[in-house]
Amino acid sequence: MAGYKELIANLSDRLGEDLFPDIHGVVTLIVEKRVKFHIESDSVEEFMILGATISELPPGKFRENILKDALKANSRINVNPGVLSYAGRENLLVIHTKLFIQGTSVDEMILRIKQLTSRAKKWMGAINEGRSCPDDELPKKSGLSGKGMFGF
Repeated sequence: MAGYKELIANLSDRLGEDLFPDIHGVVTLIVEKRVKFHIESDSVEEFMILGATISELPPGKFRENILKDALKANSRINVNPGVLSYAGRENLLVIHTKLFIQGTSVDEMILRIKQLTSRAKKWMGAINEGRSCPDDELPKKSGLSGKGMFGF
C-alpha cells in the first residue's frame, strides 16, 4: 500500500513536476495557472487533505453573503465535490476534500484535483463578477414557507 510520500512522488512523476513536501509535510501545486492547491496528510498518515484557495474575502456584506451561500452549497455534497470553508486568519474562501491514503491511487488524486479545480474556478468567476455564488450551486427552493433555524 502506498503511503503519503509515495503518492506524492508518483503524482510528481505523473504530472512531470517536482513536488516535495515542505518542512510541515505540505505540498503546493498550482493548477491551470490559477488555482493554488495544498496537499497534506494528517499526523498519522491515515488521511490526505486536498485543498485549494478560491478567493480573498474582504470584510462586509458581500463576504457575509458568499459565506451564507457556501454553507447552502455544502448541503449538496452529493452533487458538489469538496467542502467550502472560510480560513479566517487569511480571509480566504477555500475548498477541500479528505481522502484515505490507503487505497487512494494517483489517478484518484488527479480526478479529485480536477473536480476541485473546476469548482474553484466556478466560484472564482462568480465572485469576480460580483455574485455571491455560482448559479448552479444552490439547492433548489422548496415549496416550504418561512425560514429555517439558521435563517436560510
